[in-house]
Amino acid sequence: MNNKATSIRPFIGAKDYDLSRSFYRDLGFEEVVLSNDMSLFKIDQLGFYLQNAYVKDWIDNSMIFLEVDDGWTPGSLAMEKDDKGIWSFTTDILNPELYTYWFIIDGFRTTDPNNPFLVRDVASIMNVFYRCSPGKFI
Repeated sequence: MNNKATSIRPFIGAKDYDLSRSFYRDLGFEEVVLSNDMSLFKIDQLGFYLQNAYVKDWIDNSMIFLEVDDGWTPGSLAMEKDDKGIWSFTTDILNPELYTYWFIIDGFRTTDPNNPFLVRDVASIMNVFYRCSPGKFI
């Protein structure tokens, strides 16, 4: 098959259709009303269909993950490459805490292949490390 995909648009349901429509419009989606029971919500070429349909098991297992490129990621910091080609980052002393991180390389998010400790939330996988209190070891 040599067809070139141009879009993929999931169909999702809504327990409260009017409230859901308002929610997505407030997020900045353009609504295209297709019928009394269905709208297309889109941003640029990305979109999904919202239906006035409620099936609890379906709704409870549906999710929309929208990733935006706003040119800045909260807490993002640039690494520096030395003359040997080694990338590094230096920070002030960190407070004892569990920290997560990932790398963005050429616009793609990836984990650190040298750190086997990972955590996963709903839609992301991140590396994790723990900064112990001074003098404490785990």
